[in-house]
Amino acid sequence: MVGTDDVLSHSIVVEIAPDQVFSGSEVQTLDSVYVELNNPGDRNASEYADALPLGAQVMAYIEPAWDGSAQTGVDQELQNPDAGRPTGEPLYVLTSPQGFAIVASSGDVVWPLLGATLEGDLKDFSPDGSALLAQR
Repeated sequence: MVGTDDVLSHSIVVEIAPDQVFSGSEVQTLDSVYVELNNPGDRNASEYADALPLGAQVMAYIEPAWDGSAQTGVDQELQNPDAGRPTGEPLYVLTSPQGFAIVASSGDVVWPLLGATLEGDLKDFSPDGSALLAQR
């Protein structure tokens, strides 16, 4: 959670196991990547598990997350900066809402943070026809 005493922003951390890394040497050595997703509706973790079942094919453009340390001019703090992953594991965030897509059970590619769905192969939606492909 991020916020002040009276306003909180919730998130959830999902674990994905990279099959292919499009770019980024540090991720290539990891068996699992922990990615923080915004959870503005404060959805239950079981709803995320239903929407992102184990073995689902996903594409994620990620970058290292803020470590939660205090910063001048920032009025937010992480309530628990180590939550959602094993101790010492790095946390990543999406580079943008367009940076996260999943192959739905219908076979369509869905961008849940945009509310968009398109037909096609997940690889078709990366800059060069490949992407960070992973299974959750």
